[in-house]
Amino acid sequence: WEWFVCVIGAPDKLRYFLGHLFVEAAGRRHAAMSGHIGDLSSEQELTLKKFRERVGDVLSSEHDDPYLLRWLRARKFDLAKSEQMLRRHMDCRQKWQLDTAADWEPPEVLTLYQPGEFFGEDREGAPVYYDVTGNMDFKGLLKSARRYDIMKKVLRNGEICTRVLDEQSRKHGKVIDLVTVVMDLSGLGWHNLWKPALDLFIEMTRFSEQNYPERLKANYVLNAPRLMSVLYGMVQPFLAEETRAKIHILGRDWRDVLRKHIDPDQLPVYYGGNATGVNDDPTCGICQGGVVPKHYYLSEMGHWVKDDPQRKTATVTAGHSMDVAVEVTKAGSVIWWGVKTESHDVSLGLFFQKSSSKHSTKDMEVIVPVERVDCSLAPEESHHVCSKEGTYVLKFDNSHSFIRSKKILYYFYVLKPEQQQS
Repeated sequence: WEWFVCVIGAPDKLRYFLGHLFVEAAGRRHAAMSGHIGDLSSEQELTLKKFRERVGDVLSSEHDDPYLLRWLRARKFDLAKSEQMLRRHMDCRQKWQLDTAADWEPPEVLTLYQPGEFFGEDREGAPVYYDVTGNMDFKGLLKSARRYDIMKKVLRNGEICTRVLDEQSRKHGKVIDLVTVVMDLSGLGWHNLWKPALDLFIEMTRFSEQNYPERLKANYVLNAPRLMSVLYGMVQPFLAEETRAKIHILGRDWRDVLRKHIDPDQLPVYYGGNATGVNDDPTCGICQGGVVPKHYYLSEMGHWVKDDPQRKTATVTAGHSMDVAVEVTKAGSVIWWGVKTESHDVSLGLFFQKSSSKHSTKDMEVIVPVERVDCSLAPEESHHVCSKEGTYVLKFDNSHSFIRSKKILYYFYVLKPEQQQS
């Protein structure tokens, strides 16, 4: 009331100044709202309603308000950016077949040596995920598995996370949509600063941020080495501001901190709690990674041999590119491709045109943007489900290299719908 009287009787300039104060205060109040169910401002409520209307064509019955709010919070309730992010995720779901990814069985080497596992819950019911990145043998994994499978396992974890959150919500009778992460960096050293390993780690981080946003409640980092600042500086640009604020690098008292947030009976003995697994396993079955045995290496298993009739060899000269085309005569066909270089990297991209006449890829529709891939250790393989008939062109681009030509071994073929079952 005193503010109201002051404004009524104040000169124009003072009223203008006080009006701005009210607007700023209101803005701070709305900014303080968390954006979760039960803590939405009137503007956020309206944005949620508009968002549901704009993306209704890609939603199903399981996509409730908490689901939509994740995408809105990830883009600070910017409607256009949130819609773009969600639609890209829906495209990703189709490309990677994420509706069935949680039931997909990864190659044995990834199950045994790509660490990480859910176990227990924190004191508020949020599930806890143990990320043992420090003990991951990036070089061994890249030599032993397709990059496609490594990335699909990252996405599979995201789908499993969705199931775990649903189970926790039913168990506690309330919405639980956030995960507590314990990241153990024991074993992380300068050997991890190997470019292909860093590229893979950054890609894994980016994939998770883009497709499973606003899932993190808190990330407690244990046993961080001195080079943590170097690695964090490389990953930081790919993390949302809100995510960075939830990262807590703990000191020597990390066991006490974990017990403060996680009941000891829900915390493995290995991490300072009381819980044990089968045969008194102190890690409770959480995969700890480790060095990948060489018998898993693809090169040791006879893969990608040069006398395989499906593989072709070529040389992409320095500063140039090479295009390979296939004709798709039936919608629903799947095109598969793979490439392995003798050394160093090459860029890959997939393009489409309706006619079979030769044109520059600059004039074609981009299906997969051209990106550099290091496929000297293990092949880069992927596929695309063709929604329309026409010519698909795979581009091997070496224009980024001015002096080094690249010898490649590759395949590029089409499976029609009736061939896919066999």
